Amino acid sequence: MQRVDWSLYSMNPGEFFTPAFLNAIHDGSEGAICSIVTELFPGIYEFEIFRRDFCQRLIEESDLMENWVFHTRSDPIRAASAPRESGLVLSDFGMKSMLNQMMRDYIRPVAAVLFPEFGGASLDRQQSFALMYGYIGYPEG
Repeated sequence: MQRVDWSLYSMNPGEFFTPAFLNAIHDGSEGAICSIVTELFPGIYEFEIFRRDFCQRLIEESDLMENWVFHTRSDPIRAASAPRESGLVLSDFGMKSMLNQMMRDYIRPVAAVLFPEFGGASLDRQQSFALMYGYIGYPEG
């Protein structure tokens, strides 16, 4: 039986983030942050933030919570879903405090560098969700 991974519910930077991301955030300079970022198109950026094992644990936790929400609870919790997708709003099942700290201490510094004209340094809210996309397939022909 799968059990709740309580270590995901409080900030554990060394377990969550890649070493390069953490080094850039701890340095705090624009140069350090830009060194881990690739601009794919104007205003569209790519960078590795999460450790692979953290992502796997988050997927497993989301699966556990999704099963609990949709199969055992009678009161609704928001689902971040659309046709052919399933997912959850992570704040609704106990991750809000951790996610707010993540946004404030780790995402906001990146946004301040990449999006100064849009107020990146003033981020004060997050809406985090996990979506799981299924294989749709392609029509024959």
